[in-house]
Amino acid sequence: MASFVLTIFCVFSIVASVPLNDKSDLVGCGADLWVQCGVKVLTCAPQCTQFASCVQCLGDAFVQCCPCLGDIGLKIQCENSSSSIPSPNIDVRGLVEKHEGRRSCVYTDTTGHKTIGVGFNLDNSGARSAIAAIGANFDQVYSGKQCLTSSQIDSLFTTSLNSATSGARSVVPGYSTLCSNVQAVMIDMDFNLGSAGLGSFNTFLSLVKQHKWSDAASDLRGTLWCRQVGNRCSDDSSIISSGC
Repeated sequence: MASFVLTIFCVFSIVASVPLNDKSDLVGCGADLWVQCGVKVLTCAPQCTQFASCVQCLGDAFVQCCPCLGDIGLKIQCENSSSSIPSPNIDVRGLVEKHEGRRSCVYTDTTGHKTIGVGFNLDNSGARSAIAAIGANFDQVYSGKQCLTSSQIDSLFTTSLNSATSGARSVVPGYSTLCSNVQAVMIDMDFNLGSAGLGSFNTFLSLVKQHKWSDAASDLRGTLWCRQVGNRCSDDSSIISSGC
């Protein structure tokens, strides 16, 4: 991305001092001939306000992203930035905990359910046995008379996270072929929505399977879920847009 911005900046700066040829002479002007062709970038640039979307374009695809530049024959021959600047690996535990929060004592979540730890729903059918498995008294915890220790929260979180991972694997087409960052989003969404909820995002999941990252992120941002969960969706869609 940095090299792209630098190149555009250089072209903008240099072309101002270069005699401009007739626009008809500029069709098909490649990156190596920008200056010689005298591309009229300066008059076009103010109209093209979404340069960010152009960064991911390859070759002639640039003209679909920024038609105002395509009109004068400006084409970007760029490499896929993900191959040279890999995204840092996402810590799925950290991602889910960031979105769910961490509470040692019972509270009521936004849907009206008694919750504890890292988004653990005490109203779920298996909650009583899960609380007993970590050495706590369900009734005492549910009533707010007993809180959980940090280690108990971690144990409960691990169980919940394993369940969400299994759920995502079962409903996301081609889950095993996805990179860890996209898998982390699938797990985060399953943790929040449940497997049935995540599985209902048919268009989104289809786009993910096709590795159409920008389209998948855009589709996710347009969902009711996205409007409901706010920052969670912003984080997840941003990770998806970066793809694998």
